[in-house]
Amino acid sequence: MPPYDGELPTWRVGSWPSWEEIHKRVVHVTESVWLSDFIVNDAAKWATRRGQPGIVWVEFPELGERIAKAAGVPFYRGGKEASATIMRETGKRSIVASLRANGTGKNLTMFSRMLFVNPPADGATWEQAIGRIHRQGQADDECEVELYQHTDELIDAFRKARDFARFIE
Repeated sequence: MPPYDGELPTWRVGSWPSWEEIHKRVVHVTESVWLSDFIVNDAAKWATRRGQPGIVWVEFPELGERIAKAAGVPFYRGGKEASATIMRETGKRSIVASLRANGTGKNLTMFSRMLFVNPPADGATWEQAIGRIHRQGQADDECEVELYQHTDELIDAFRKARDFARFIE
């Protein structure tokens, strides 16, 4: 263990030398566990409102896939193919999109509605995502942004994003 010079306490851990040799090769395996289909069904219902297409933004690919399947609409994750295909959308149907992969750099003015299933806790992320539809070229007079706020975590995420945006301003 390298020497440490600082105010924080330190301790020698016997297992560290062995772990240090391999820790970068360890692949963490995650598994989605569904407790409820409420969000999937509600977001799918939002996406299939007649005459009101929009973008359903998600953070987690597994959730995006489930919502898209339930709504019968495409899910755009990351990658060159998805990036090119999302730009060919006409705005006549809703889509589900990865916020991380599609929340910046794309002109999505064919839509004027969006739903954040996992509201980001960062003001800059909100600004970028909303800027996909609220920009020059938008044909509608108004853009609509909705988000889920039914848990403390979702409320806190939005509060943090708003506080961060105020700080930036």
